[in-house]
Amino acid sequence: MEQKINQVLEVYAQYDEVCAKEFDSLHEGIQVALSEAAFQKVYGEKRYRKEFKNADDRRRADLGREYYQWLRPYYYVIGLDHPPYELNKIKSGVHFLGKNVGSAHPDLVSLLAKVEEKLSGMEPGTRALVAGAIKSAWAFQPRPLNNLRALSNHALGQAIDVDSATNPHITDPEAPHVDKVLDYLKVPYRTGQSFLKNVNMCMTSAGEVTLLYQRMKAISDALQKFLVEFLDRWKEAVDASTTPRRRVPSGLSS
Repeated sequence: MEQKINQVLEVYAQYDEVCAKEFDSLHEGIQVALSEAAFQKVYGEKRYRKEFKNADDRRRADLGREYYQWLRPYYYVIGLDHPPYELNKIKSGVHFLGKNVGSAHPDLVSLLAKVEEKLSGMEPGTRALVAGAIKSAWAFQPRPLNNLRALSNHALGQAIDVDSATNPHITDPEAPHVDKVLDYLKVPYRTGQSFLKNVNMCMTSAGEVTLLYQRMKAISDALQKFLVEFLDRWKEAVDASTTPRRRVPSGLSS
């Protein structure tokens, strides 16, 4: 029994060594991003920047290495036996419409350039109008999806979020409620479904990406139309239900 335990421990030690070597082989920018993600995971959104700033290089590297080891299985599941090979392709200092989006995969960089080109070819002033409306944008962020079930495309630098703080974000608990609205509207798609199916978007055909976009747009258009018709009524009903009623003295009641 003791021999088997020692064998298992040896395997774990070997895996620790593999992860440490892979982390050390990553470009400095990727290591820093992993370290920042580790501090955010440990200390939370409010504290992590201060803790990261005050930490010494060894503390940052140690946490970054541990975080990479935690995240590595997510890369392995999508077929990346050696994640540094793909991660080291990621370019730093990427800009989109004048905004610094951090780091991004070359495939995404190419797509963003095409978007800029498309906007430049539209009606004069369109590109400047769109650029001026964007407050923030970012691409590479080494993390899984919020539900921890699969790797986020951000972890490969293959996704970009534009003004994510003000964009609608439907979580798993909220999806069934939205789906009831879609059912009422007879829209044949559901937010509870995974449209992206955890695929590597850069490896997805243009036809499939177009289909995914059309489905999401159908949901968005239907919900916007629904809200235009019913949101004000809903607000009025909520206000009416939460407004305290004045108590009528017993002697004045009819």
